[in-house]
Amino acid sequence: MFDAARADPSLGVDLLREAASIAAHLARTVIEMTVERARDRVRLELVRQARPNMVDKQTGIIEPAPTHADLAAQVGSHREEVTREMSYLRGHSLIERTGRRLLVRVKAVEDLYQRERTRCR
Repeated sequence: MFDAARADPSLGVDLLREAASIAAHLARTVIEMTVERARDRVRLELVRQARPNMVDKQTGIIEPAPTHADLAAQVGSHREEVTREMSYLRGHSLIERTGRRLLVRVKAVEDLYQRERTRCR
């Protein structure tokens, strides 16, 4: 194969393009298998912790609110990934910090988890 690439430089370029394409695909797969799954684990852990303290049919409380580092340790992830997911959930009004409490819109977080699971299949 290397002799053919030396004889025809365009073949070498094609091989490099194919290798780059394979590397990009593998990188996307690694991201899906790590970051995406960490996102799900964070969501499910928040639901698990909030469910015993439901204030109504939709919302539960975690008190005291877990730190991002503690939550990362609980779900086997990195603090940075937890911070990203918590920011996402806060930005979509699915969680809200009030003093030492974390309000979790349990039903909405579960629905989001289910929607994304069915979308990824």
